[in-house]
Amino acid sequence: MRPFTTILFLFATIVAPVVAQKRDGPPTTPGRFDYYLLSLSWSPQYCSEMGDDPSDPQCAAGRHFGFVVHGLWPENENGVNPRTCKPAAPLDPSTGKSVLDLMPSPQLVTHEWSTHGTCSGLSPADFFKLTRAATLKMKIPAKYQGSKAALVVPVKEFRQAVIDANPGLKGENFALYCDDRFLREVRVCLDKSLNFRSCGQRVKDSCGLAKMVLQPLK
Repeated sequence: MRPFTTILFLFATIVAPVVAQKRDGPPTTPGRFDYYLLSLSWSPQYCSEMGDDPSDPQCAAGRHFGFVVHGLWPENENGVNPRTCKPAAPLDPSTGKSVLDLMPSPQLVTHEWSTHGTCSGLSPADFFKLTRAATLKMKIPAKYQGSKAALVVPVKEFRQAVIDANPGLKGENFALYCDDRFLREVRVCLDKSLNFRSCGQRVKDSCGLAKMVLQPLK
């Protein structure tokens, strides 16, 4: 049952959130989109839902990841977003390895390039350089980077702390996503020059809670 459960979870985390909020459009011309959405995943929550699978490079013992990159996604204002804009050639191994500190799963790196990177209009190397630059742009305060115990955080406090840590960031420039009461992702809207900007129709908060829980580092 474990492989089947794992497949269902991967489908839910990668495909279902996109479909539930707004259907993606058909393939479009690479580079033709309105803005980027940077998705930062709270790795302890992902690993908890995966059952702390020791074969998963993100969740193996000793891999104490906090926020990791789920993806940098080309987005449109109307929420109908491009995906798989052209056939993806195999990634050069050095390019794939270059982002494993941010996105600690070779399978995810490959998926993100073929599904989203091909719509950026950039080469694989330039797309992942941009992904790194976008990740460095967004600062998460150190107190929310993880501990050995679960952290219960007022949602308003977390939002304000993130705004205070990022000059120019406003509440309408990012959204929080939760699974029940647990933080799953922080998603940030950026223009093509990586300036913070307002989000389009698809990006809606799912943390309608007074408090949320950050799963502990493992």
